[in-house]
Amino acid sequence: MKINISITRKDYGEFNKYYFTNKLLKKPTWLILLLSFFIAFLQTIKYKFSIFYFLLNFALISLIIFLVYWLYTVLIGKFAEFLPSKNGFVLGAKTIIVDDEQITEESIDSIMSLKWSRVKSIDETSNLILIFIDNVFSFIIPKRDFDSSKQEREFIEFVKSKLVGEWK
Repeated sequence: MKINISITRKDYGEFNKYYFTNKLLKKPTWLILLLSFFIAFLQTIKYKFSIFYFLLNFALISLIIFLVYWLYTVLIGKFAEFLPSKNGFVLGAKTIIVDDEQITEESIDSIMSLKWSRVKSIDETSNLILIFIDNVFSFIIPKRDFDSSKQEREFIEFVKSKLVGEWK
């Protein structure tokens, strides 16, 4: 299967927003809650211990930390679309070719092929298909570049069928 795509700055920004909110944000959740618990406990024992004040402190501290972290990820996602250079490797016209052995991305000046065993996951946003080959590196495939929603579904199902071992 062969698909001609064109990656824009907006696509790259959406990829980064997805990564920061869906991949990176999930990791520190327990750390944030643990930190909030510890700070709330320290704040509460400074005064006469009360479960009400402890829970109130815990809720407020957790909310503040989550809001700061969320704001950080939104800003990073928004400004990340300006990171790739205009004539660099990430943006522009490419061709994605998938077959039984590998996935290949061709551009005007490069060809990158990877065996399916190197693909970690396939994720979707409302506008993109993301084929992760590392924790932070992904083939970015805009859904608008498919001829039909049927072709898009067939592509996704084909890639899912090729995921192997621990990634399946």
